[in-house]
Amino acid sequence: MIGSKAIYSALKQGEFRTALAHLSGIVFGISKFLPPASTVDFRKAELKSAKSANEFISLLITNHQEIDSALEVAKKLVNVNLSQSTEKLNEPARWNSGVELQHILTALIILTKPKIVVETGTANGASAAAILAGLEYNKEGHLWSFDIKFANPVLIEERLKKRVTFVKVSGEESELAKQLADIKQNNKGFSIFLHDADHSYLGQQSDYRLAKSNGFDLILSDDIDASLAFCEFANAQGVTLYDAPKFIGAVRNSGL
Repeated sequence: MIGSKAIYSALKQGEFRTALAHLSGIVFGISKFLPPASTVDFRKAELKSAKSANEFISLLITNHQEIDSALEVAKKLVNVNLSQSTEKLNEPARWNSGVELQHILTALIILTKPKIVVETGTANGASAAAILAGLEYNKEGHLWSFDIKFANPVLIEERLKKRVTFVKVSGEESELAKQLADIKQNNKGFSIFLHDADHSYLGQQSDYRLAKSNGFDLILSDDIDASLAFCEFANAQGVTLYDAPKFIGAVRNSGL
């Protein structure tokens, strides 16, 4: 069969996403796993579109009067934490979370005072640095940062590393599921989950599903335009914001 030969050829060349597209096309007729999401898809899913970081946060939490001041603090903290030279990054700079997301992460942590924060995808540590800046400002809370590589996040200051645990995982959903269950069982309080790892449809779908099932209060995601997963997961409960050159999204778990 032509289809099976195409799948074999793609796998042989290491083009797993292409192979998945062929397989999806055979099984479903049209591949749902590979296409990126557009603003048209966001509108169809009835996702709310925020025009600013302030509006984005205000659609997620209730203490609106404090958002401006929290964002001002966040901008100062993040600028300090990311002022280090980026000449020796371990991973491509394009893998870093955008500045808007960094500010939002820090501000949300200042506002919600979470005890538990989890992110998937450590990379250079841009998002982790923003999260840790907020946790240190609050003087409480801890970050668990998961990646399939051993972490060497050069953007995180040494003084902040006391509030983070780096965890190397295999990429298997069952392993991450056990880790998240253990974290939630042994730590109580408000919790935030950030997806910033495998941006394929299945990778995003898996992270969102695990975050929801483990009861994380806020679920955020970078690169929601990379696949249709966030549209299907969040629907009208989701909030989006353009963080050039990509989109970020978030949803309150209580609304799902």
